[in-house]
Amino acid sequence: MTDNADLRSRYLEALALPDAQKGAVDAGAQKAALVRAHELRKFEIENYWKRATYFWAFQVAAFALLGLIWKETGASLQRSSLLLPSALGAISALVGYLSTLGSKFWQENWEAHVDMLEGAVEGRLTQTILFKKQQYSVSRANQDFMCLLMLGWVAVFAIVAFPD
Repeated sequence: MTDNADLRSRYLEALALPDAQKGAVDAGAQKAALVRAHELRKFEIENYWKRATYFWAFQVAAFALLGLIWKETGASLQRSSLLLPSALGAISALVGYLSTLGSKFWQENWEAHVDMLEGAVEGRLTQTILFKKQQYSVSRANQDFMCLLMLGWVAVFAIVAFPD
């Protein structure tokens, strides 16, 4: 028995599902689990983008506050007045970044469930890649940009809070 087949058998055993590839009569339980795993994966992807939008709203607020302060104070800009927008931006970017990490974990968790369950039910549809061209992850780009914003806001905060 290969390591992959052994892992799959232990996985199905942990879920208390019969292994259809070993001749189990009822594959309905695996099919139901596969459908549920697909639903949960889709749910996690939807929630990922809802959460991302929520934290991007905080970034917009931080930039808007920065712009308002700049507009109102002009040449008489006090460095300390930039503490609030930079703190809001840094904290919301950090929490947004951590939220994307958590969301991505759960999405990948349900994708792993789909990978384990789909073989006996519908083949290896989600595991088969037709084109080997390099692809970029939209969620990873969002995650990396949130990290970059966090670093930028922390730099602004540090420059303002600790001059010279």
